[in-house]
Amino acid sequence: MPKSAKEKTTILHELSAYYKKFDENPAYFMSAFFHHPEDIAAEIKESGLILEKLLPVESLGGLLHNLEADWKDEERRKRLLKFLRLVENEPSLLGVSAHLIGIAKNQER
Repeated sequence: MPKSAKEKTTILHELSAYYKKFDENPAYFMSAFFHHPEDIAAEIKESGLILEKLLPVESLGGLLHNLEADWKDEERRKRLLKFLRLVENEPSLLGVSAHLIGIAKNQER
């Protein structure tokens, strides 16, 4: 396990560089940079915006084996959404999601 922030950043940059190698394939229409959730928050703040929330897109729901079946069943869907709402703001779980959304606003407003 990387111990320092520099080691973590180096690993993330290496992963990002690896992902960008797929640019030659038209099926991969964009490249990516792999962030640690705290890095995204810092970048948003550095840009001059006020970070209101950093949320997971897929969250823990993306790990469910039977998500499609759970989603089709109204009662199970309600329980799943209730649970996900309880944990969506938990910082230690943000990295579980493959994608994150930063909600921010301009400081002037």
